[in-house]
Amino acid sequence: MRRHLCLISIVGLILSVGSVKADDAKARQTVDKAIKALGGADKIAKYPCSTFKEKGTYYGMGDGVPYEGVYAVHLPDRFSMEIQGAFKLVVNGKQGWTKSGDATKEMTAEELDVSKGNLYHGWVASLVPLKEKEYKLSEFGADTINGRAAVGVNVNREGRPTVTLLFDKENGLLLKSSTIVRSPENNNKEVVEETIYSEFKEVEGIPSATKVLINRDGKKFVETEYSEYKLLEKLDDSVFGKP
Repeated sequence: MRRHLCLISIVGLILSVGSVKADDAKARQTVDKAIKALGGADKIAKYPCSTFKEKGTYYGMGDGVPYEGVYAVHLPDRFSMEIQGAFKLVVNGKQGWTKSGDATKEMTAEELDVSKGNLYHGWVASLVPLKEKEYKLSEFGADTINGRAAVGVNVNREGRPTVTLLFDKENGLLLKSSTIVRSPENNNKEVVEETIYSEFKEVEGIPSATKVLINRDGKKFVETEYSEYKLLEKLDDSVFGKP
């Protein structure tokens, strides 16, 4: 059953880029329940920013490599990631940079577009924009995630790949999201990215996942755990300045 649903999801993701389907009442009810589980639309919109640390394992180049990182996010389009002892990446709207050692490099248009694709996945998974009229919702189906019954919703927006969200059928929390992104490890080839969320803890009264598993094309990509996770109303502009 899960394999069948996965195949449906992948085909749907590929075929729906650039298409917008009519909003579906049952899908809207599922998303409304999920937003309510987080404390309501106003509450989650109050905290567009977050900071946290990660400790995990990266599998993008084959063998697992342990890493630690420090992050700052201001959705939908500002992001800072510093992997200790390796590099720093910053996206600030229409600009982006990478820094390795003492050398800072401005992102190319393609590199920036790839990073923004990842940010779009996170923006939709935050549920914040799903009340906006350009986001259309449709039913996906049911599945089981980490032993929990889940119900799925496809999110479509013109010019963007479908994002599939799977919510806990009982409590409404997001258990899994998937979409198409481009992979720098594979010459920016399009891959299906699945993110699985677990170990929820309340931050500012909002249930937030502290463990995340990311798979790409069915293979483990990143397995990580968050610490010192904070939700914030704003971050200083300097956080997303040129490193």
